Amino acid sequence: MSEISNIIKKIMGEEKSKLNEIDFSGKCLASLLEPDTLEILQIDSLEDYEDEKYNCYPYIRNIESTIAIYYYFTDRKIKDIELIALLEDIKCNYEKEIDSFETVLQQLILRDVYRYAVSQPIMHHEFKLVIDYITMSIDNRSWLRDKQAYLKWITYKEDLLSEEEEAKYFKKIERFFKKYDIDMDLIDKLWMR
Repeated sequence: MSEISNIIKKIMGEEKSKLNEIDFSGKCLASLLEPDTLEILQIDSLEDYEDEKYNCYPYIRNIESTIAIYYYFTDRKIKDIELIALLEDIKCNYEKEIDSFETVLQQLILRDVYRYAVSQPIMHHEFKLVIDYITMSIDNRSWLRDKQAYLKWITYKEDLLSEEEEAKYFKKIERFFKKYDIDMDLIDKLWMR
């Protein structure tokens, strides 16, 4: 049994993992994505285009959920900077076979995106914009001076933390805000689920 199958079973349980089994050998995400239009190619960032962000949101949500689940259940040592490198590698090489990616996390992300793209394909450039949006989100949390600021936030956002872990997380955020005299009201705005 492959490492990825073991991780899926660990996260989802034996029965649910059987329902999600697809033979990914020889499959690549690029084969499901639609050709770019001139209009889509004009977009530099999803940040400025709410309609496109809305269309791409299920992909963003899917990838972020996969990242949070992987971090929480499998690898609590991965750092935000490593995650950015993995996502950039996906963005540059998504036309490769899914199983050819080196890390389990990359394969999990691509498998989940592939499953979604079967029924709701997006264009190539939109997929790259999704990856850029997530890497920007990771970078936006770097000011917290925690090498896992994004990973901890996304795990919180996905409601995976126990009550004890959540309280510890918030206490750390509150200390940081107090240390730098940042308005405490921002916590709710920045960390809303």
